[in-house]
Amino acid sequence: LAGVLIPTFSSVVSKAKESAALQAARNANTEYLASLNFATVSMADQDYYVQSGDWYFTVTDGTLNSTSTKGTASADATHGVLTVASNGTYSYTAKSGS
Repeated sequence: LAGVLIPTFSSVVSKAKESAALQAARNANTEYLASLNFATVSMADQDYYVQSGDWYFTVTDGTLNSTSTKGTASADATHGVLTVASNGTYSYTAKSGS
């Protein structure tokens, strides 16, 4: 019985953590976009990753894709990284070379 329940429980816990990471990413992304001055910044230029817990999500043109990738995002030539802390605050690392 334990051989069946332990993997099932682990899967449920992992899915719950992933769901919480997605919600935190959505909240931080909304707050970040609200802080931008769109008189000087284009929504089309808003391509970055949102790192939340053990997962990251891709944002393209300001829209968060809810498909997660387990791992750590890092800034590159085309994407910055919006990192969400466990308390819900966030910090932004610009694209490399910008």
